[in-house]
Amino acid sequence: MDSPEFIAGMREWGYGVTAFTPRKAGTGSRTVEESQEAEGGQAARSPARAAASFRVKVELENFYVHRAVGDQGGGRDEIYWCTSTSSDKVSGRGFKSEEFGAVTGGDTCTFSTSKRTVFDNQASTGLVLHIQCWEADQSTSAWYDALQRALNELSDHIFSTWWWNMAGVLPGTDIVGYMGELVVLFAWLMDHLRNDDDLSCQRLIALDQFDLALLARRGRTNWHFDGDGYHELRVKYSGDMVPFPVGTLEYVVEGDDGWGDPITLPWESMSAPALAVYGGKLYASYIHENDNAVMLTVRDGHTWSEPQRISNWASYHAPALAAHDGKLHCVLVGHNDYVYWSTFDGTSWRALTELDRHRASTAVSLCQGPSMAVGVNLLHMVHVGLDGISRDKVLSGGSWSDATQDTPWRSEKPISLAWHDSRLWRAKRESPTDLTVRLGNGRYSTFAGRTEWSDIGPQPVQTLHGPTLTVHNNTMRFLYRSTNGNLYIAFPRSGGVGVGVPKLVAREGPVKPMAESAAASHDGKLFVMYHRSPS
Repeated sequence: MDSPEFIAGMREWGYGVTAFTPRKAGTGSRTVEESQEAEGGQAARSPARAAASFRVKVELENFYVHRAVGDQGGGRDEIYWCTSTSSDKVSGRGFKSEEFGAVTGGDTCTFSTSKRTVFDNQASTGLVLHIQCWEADQSTSAWYDALQRALNELSDHIFSTWWWNMAGVLPGTDIVGYMGELVVLFAWLMDHLRNDDDLSCQRLIALDQFDLALLARRGRTNWHFDGDGYHELRVKYSGDMVPFPVGTLEYVVEGDDGWGDPITLPWESMSAPALAVYGGKLYASYIHENDNAVMLTVRDGHTWSEPQRISNWASYHAPALAAHDGKLHCVLVGHNDYVYWSTFDGTSWRALTELDRHRASTAVSLCQGPSMAVGVNLLHMVHVGLDGISRDKVLSGGSWSDATQDTPWRSEKPISLAWHDSRLWRAKRESPTDLTVRLGNGRYSTFAGRTEWSDIGPQPVQTLHGPTLTVHNNTMRFLYRSTNGNLYIAFPRSGGVGVGVPKLVAREGPVKPMAESAAASHDGKLFVMYHRSPS
């Protein structure tokens, strides 16, 4: 998601780095009975499945000029686009489009059908694209030959140092930093070539398998290039229907004697799960990998029920669960990116009700599932709109309030909510290029009809995903997946001004979720569920 802050940063620095986070496919599973024998029994793990290969085809369709470069003060540009690409399977070739002459603000320019394909080959775990927007100005044919060689060299370099493999092997690999180095490498290549053309803006965009699966289903997306000029690039996908990556559901329990060992469930999910306690039972919901069905399983005593699909609901993103006013509430994002709500009375679910048309995600985004927290006689919900702005809604007396926007809080990851100490708490990852976690809290004002937030500020932890807030034994906990893939937990500092030193969520080896985790306090224990990365 291209937030206004991200676009403004491109304008200042002339380039942007977008790293969508790699998720790894899950491994095998155990039976329900094996999982239930002991809270803390180590789950046996079978070898990871080989990743499937699929044809990925990405084309440049058109671009819209928000602001012209205005070379030589005339306000009319000659624009062309270049790319270097690579998947984990194949190095792409350098691409240069035709030139679009006399381009001015407000114009939409369409790429010719014979010169628009930037990648058409096999991929398995993802695709990296380095895209540049140029303004032409009297460069020679020798310059364009040298540019083509530089584009090919960068494609080969991306392939030879495939960052997905590095991120999976080297603990603590700085993915965004590595991608930034590729941008610097291209700048170095350009500095050694004499030319008169101007580089308006460049972006390095990395799509993992989840993002490619979303793009394959939605067909198109827009990427913004705000540098010397401001151009919005429309991209089309016309390759194979990419499968979503899946992971095995797993959970770990903290009791009086600390953390138990992870317990594996025999079901796979393409999303992070959701947890909530209702009627003395622990409910878990997740997204089925094949048909995107919203699934529900219930833990009664030490037994998990066989998952059942809830009606005909489907989503690409993690749902949210919360118990409030005698009912179990579910909020989810539909395939049309609208937000929907339903309730369960212990017997049946009501039909979905549309809550909001401020879409929760863009054509290629990571999980933008909503989040809920139960306050005093109120149910709070937050989701992220198409513009990247968080929107808050409150359920009171059976009716939802209008969505209120809190402009300073933007995110391209799920925002977590929790109610503790008479205040509503929230946490998010800062931005695509800043992995710092930011914390805030607030009080709901009935008079104002909104939560009046205070910004606690960034915390000394980093994550590639959204953090998770939960309350257990009257203490708020802060869970996050670190950049090395391990799950950590931290507690608020004295006075609630931030989080303390984080600790591993583990009895022995570290717990490695694929994305966000879910947490709920139940039967005097803290349950943390996630879908698991392979060993």
